[in-house]
Amino acid sequence: MGTIRSTLLAPVYWTLFFIIDLSFLFIFTFTQSNGIDLNIVPAPGECLKIMLIYLCVGIVAGFAALLMSVTLKGLIQGKSRFNDILVLTVSITINCLVNIYDLSNAHHLPAFRYHLIAGVILVPPCVKIFMFICKAFTRNVFLTGVSLCVSVEIFWSIIRCFPKGAYWGTGMSFGSTLLVAVCVGGVVFSFLYFVSPLLVTRTKRSMVMLTVIICAVCIIYKKNVAESGIIEQSGPSNKQANVILIITDTIRADFLSSYGYAKETSSVLSGLAQESVVYKNAYSTASWTLPSVASILTGTYPGFHGGHRVESAGNIFSVNKLAEENVTIAEVLQQNGYTTAGITSCEFVTGKFGFDQGFDYFDDAISNYCFAFLSFGLLRFLDVFIPVRDYLWASGFYGHRIGKQINESAFRWLEYAAPREKPFFLLLHYFDAHHPYLPEGIGISDETIPLDIRRRYALNSPNYTVLENSIIYSVIKGKKGLLADEYALLTENYEREIQLTGKHIGEVFDTLKKLGFYDNSIIIMTSDHGESFGEHGQMLHGTSLYEETIKVPLMIKYPKKDGTTGSIDFPVSLTGIVPTILTYLGIQMPPDIQGVELNNSEGQKIISQNYSDPSWKYNQWTKRFAQDLISFRSGDYKYMKAFGGEDVLFHLTADPDEKHNIAGKNHLELSKIKKKLDGYIRDLQLADSSVCPIGVDKKTIQSLKSLGYMH
Repeated sequence: MGTIRSTLLAPVYWTLFFIIDLSFLFIFTFTQSNGIDLNIVPAPGECLKIMLIYLCVGIVAGFAALLMSVTLKGLIQGKSRFNDILVLTVSITINCLVNIYDLSNAHHLPAFRYHLIAGVILVPPCVKIFMFICKAFTRNVFLTGVSLCVSVEIFWSIIRCFPKGAYWGTGMSFGSTLLVAVCVGGVVFSFLYFVSPLLVTRTKRSMVMLTVIICAVCIIYKKNVAESGIIEQSGPSNKQANVILIITDTIRADFLSSYGYAKETSSVLSGLAQESVVYKNAYSTASWTLPSVASILTGTYPGFHGGHRVESAGNIFSVNKLAEENVTIAEVLQQNGYTTAGITSCEFVTGKFGFDQGFDYFDDAISNYCFAFLSFGLLRFLDVFIPVRDYLWASGFYGHRIGKQINESAFRWLEYAAPREKPFFLLLHYFDAHHPYLPEGIGISDETIPLDIRRRYALNSPNYTVLENSIIYSVIKGKKGLLADEYALLTENYEREIQLTGKHIGEVFDTLKKLGFYDNSIIIMTSDHGESFGEHGQMLHGTSLYEETIKVPLMIKYPKKDGTTGSIDFPVSLTGIVPTILTYLGIQMPPDIQGVELNNSEGQKIISQNYSDPSWKYNQWTKRFAQDLISFRSGDYKYMKAFGGEDVLFHLTADPDEKHNIAGKNHLELSKIKKKLDGYIRDLQLADSSVCPIGVDKKTIQSLKSLGYMH
């Protein structure tokens, strides 16, 4: 019975770990006046899931200790408390290892710090220290265990939270943080072990109840403060307009009904179009995320801001980050009294690539469990029978975040941290429409995949993502074109992804209206690039500059008091978003802005650039993409220049699908357009590709492979 009782202690200890972790999340969130770390507070449903995980780990720890106890049975005769000590040691050791792993994967800590934690502080001596303490206080092992668990978890909570919390940025060194953690842990242990028995009679029960009560008070207090803040504060109408920039990933304009698509792919976006100025011919500056979003935020072209692919030695994926010399709209608005927040969903729109510039609060935390397929044989084994890969992707655990995760973070910021007495700028980036198109349903089944397609590829995998990759790469590799039934399958799923994205955006609108922000906000909705579905023998994006990959939706809803709506047909560049916003707000533009206001038809420079991936030249089936491209639209003509390739000219009115190259038939027009583009390349400094190179680490490479950017 004693052994079983000891085994059952482990879940109790892990319940304490959970309670303390949750308490610290609320405490640290509450202490942040600028919204830092709001993204780490789980929703109630997530709390329940996390608690169940903690309990499961506790049960595993208890069984592990039980097996160890049976194995060492001959060595512990006469030592009745050995089982209790063993359970406590196993639990705290697992706790330490989990926290070391957590720290080692946190981008908030420089590498030398978490190596210091992992290698020097805890791993070798922890078991001996805990055993020594338990033996020294054998009069009440349960109370000792509770005290140790509480103090150790407080130690780890402070270590984990301080590097991201309010005090870290005010001069607290790592050594000071460690000292504070040790001191607090020691004080808590001393109080729990020596003082609390004098205050309560039923020690075992009261220690657990005391911790639960403290946690409950923190949660209730936090909830009351937050709710009262929402009730008392509402968005005033007499302040400067808020700016909300919504960038959707991979939505091409011609798949929205407001742009002429036959189906209603998003009623939310159609509703937004009725309240907005809709730009019917808006062009991205690039056909993939990093350079396009950089252009949207800076009002400059890729060759100038430098955020794009870069040639590097050997077959290594490398890109330029957005250098600090660039001035983003977040920085401009921040300097003019705005509170700024950004919540992003893709590896390429993170602080690692320079996109956190000018943000008071920047949530780019992306859960990436790709390592599980490399590190854990069990998951790789299960993936053969059940669609584990699909589940990770659909849940936002595969190198990106889904719209639900973006909204959870956005709602917390809007409700608890968005200012009511001054304006704010909020950037939201949604990734849902990106390949693979997995809006609903996981896995391959008779209901989701036509029989002919399943037979055509005959894959030994239950994952839809694997099948979709096979279809896409059969086209990219030039084996065949995209067949009609394959086109129907992919585009129908893509349409549902757009519907899902619209649903998430609609939820944000509902929250803005509830909080009183909607009517006094400029809301810009656009996409970073489009997508290819077999056109020109291409799939996905990032390899060409045809219309399907660079023509994107753009809608701007102005504050209700202005009531500005309408439709603009002349071509505009997304570099015009920044000058349009700043002009409306009456804020002076930075000197390097290259875009012009979107209502200026004469000054638009419709230029897009695509720098090739340096690895493409080493792959037989990607060699055809291995050349830098620049495109330029002049009136009805569109010119594409491939450096090292042939010139291409299309007349978009007569040939909207870009099937007929007329460069050889219209030499005079081609000469005029080339001369004009050469002048822009020179004047706008679009030929530089050597700005702030950044090599990509192994973890990022795994993310990029999962997103289809590397093969």
